[in-house]
This record gives sequence, structure tokens and C-alpha cells, in this order.
Amino acid sequence: MSSFSYREWGAIIGVGLVIVGSTLGVGITVVAIILGIVGYLVGRFLEGELDVEEIQERVRGRSNRL
Repeated sequence: MSSFSYREWGAIIGVGLVIVGSTLGVGITVVAIILGIVGYLVGRFLEGELDVEEIQERVRGRSNRL
């Protein structure tokens, strides 16, 4: 039996939060979606698939062009 990756766990948790949040209201649903996205990104970071330095360089490069 294979184990879930961090991204899959993040997605599962995010979906669970959306289901719970949708029963409690729209505002909580939005928060749950945001938390699901954050969980997915944290999972990618922990697996080494998300390069934070590259993202920072892109953001700095865009702000320097303005």
C-alpha cells in the first residue's frame, strides 16, 4: 500500500475543510479554500518541488520593472 504525498494530504485536508466550511457559510468556505491552497504549497515545498528563492526573484524582478 502506497502512502500519500504531502501534496495529496494537503489536498485531502483542503477538501475536508471546504466541505465543513460550506456547511457553515460562504466566508468560512473561502477561508477553507485558501487554507487548502496553502496546504498544497507547503506540501510542494516539503517535497522540494517549490523553489521559494525563485519566486522571490520573480517578485523582485517585477517590482523593479514598475
